[in-house]
Amino acid sequence: MFIWGPQRILPVLVTDCAITEEAHDPALNPIRAKVGLGLRVLSYNDLSITNPGYFIFLAHQIVKETMGAVGLTNDLTAAIGSNVRLL
Repeated sequence: MFIWGPQRILPVLVTDCAITEEAHDPALNPIRAKVGLGLRVLSYNDLSITNPGYFIFLAHQIVKETMGAVGLTNDLTAAIGSNVRLL
């Protein structure tokens, strides 16, 4: 699972990992390093229904679609004005 916010939790597959030590102390212990990660988001098609990541991806998708619908509603209200009745 990759967590990068309260509403952004996704099942991922780590495709690449690279660690580069950039600085060392006098005893040659690393004191600064750079880490690079390659990730591929797994969807419900990639996971079995018994995998917890299956439902986590579906929850993420529902949140994303809900946020899109709310944004569309706000855009329509801004475009036509809040005093206009649609139906």
